[in-house]
Amino acid sequence: MKILVVSHSCVIDVNQRLLVELAKYPDVQLGLAVPHRWRSDIRGGVSFKRHPELGATFFPMRVVLGNLKDKNVIMHFYLSPQIPIKKFKPDIVYIQEEPWSTSAFQFTYVSRGVKKVFFTEQNICKKYPPPFSHFEKYVFNNTDAAIAVSGEASEVLRKKGYRKKIYVIPHGVDLSLFQTADVANTREILRRKYGLYGVVVGYMGRITREKGIDTLIEAMHLLTTCRPSLTDDFCLAIIGDGPYKNGLRGIIGDYELARCVKMIPAVPHGKVPPYLGMFDITVLPSRTTRSWREQFGRVLIESMALGIPVVGSSSGEIPNLIEKTGGGMVFREGSAEDLKEKLLELIRDGKTRRQLGQTGKENMKLFSYARIAGEHGEVFKEILGTEEEI
Repeated sequence: MKILVVSHSCVIDVNQRLLVELAKYPDVQLGLAVPHRWRSDIRGGVSFKRHPELGATFFPMRVVLGNLKDKNVIMHFYLSPQIPIKKFKPDIVYIQEEPWSTSAFQFTYVSRGVKKVFFTEQNICKKYPPPFSHFEKYVFNNTDAAIAVSGEASEVLRKKGYRKKIYVIPHGVDLSLFQTADVANTREILRRKYGLYGVVVGYMGRITREKGIDTLIEAMHLLTTCRPSLTDDFCLAIIGDGPYKNGLRGIIGDYELARCVKMIPAVPHGKVPPYLGMFDITVLPSRTTRSWREQFGRVLIESMALGIPVVGSSSGEIPNLIEKTGGGMVFREGSAEDLKEKLLELIRDGKTRRQLGQTGKENMKLFSYARIAGEHGEVFKEILGTEEEI
């Protein structure tokens, strides 16, 4: 079974971990079409780097990127998308891109006569302007199935008229990366480096308005004012970069929280585990907007893989993920008061923290890349109508 994967996110080696597991199956031959270089609004320019354990045929390709870096995911296009189709001759093409994106349209078009599956995270039913609406319609009509990251994303496809098979498969987590002794060994070193103390509440991710980090800071303010005796018992670490960073600094200053709130620059993918390991509680306070709600919350499963309890807002997929894993608590999105109460309970009750952390960690087997790769393999086998065991 020859599978060609098209994925801009796989320009980074750690994002190829799912493919590492998929390529381990003896009847799978894997090809990867990926930009030779990428540019994002957070990390800047990134060159393609292959994962050392990935056995595949690589096609790092020239792509055209626009000046609007946050739109590159949708607008980037490949100069010669037909090359990997002609050279690799896949049985199936897995387009790990949203169906209205330029690249999804390109690879759907050039792989006529080959089975095709696309991927989606979109959990809001949006109408796109031309040409993206035309791309979406073409991809819908000329692919064989879709993989949605959540039930909400699957429902959106149905609302938009997609009538073919939809498989719901969540994101995975690299347990070998997140459950290592090195994380435990570096925990105290990093906490001292950044001046963290007591119970460390943490956020890691993009610093944008919709991530609701201002709600988290307000909750910390409420904690320090209503429970002044606990002020020395906890602090907040915010790890990440983004356009709202200066705005957060202003809020921290207004609340006079500079002592207990530490802002730390974003770290590369490979260094996420030890930095996430500084936390005692991970918070994902996402806030729904007209055009966005939390699509998954990967930092939640990464935290739970480390045995860290999580507190997430009621936005999008977050409550479903926390309910499925049992690894944390949910607060009403946008409610600093409700978040304060959840944090207060966990800060004061180490036993509950440990219980939630352990439950979440035990359930991470549901999200291991080995399991998720197996689910993908079964999808591809079903679409091709083959009987090989995956």
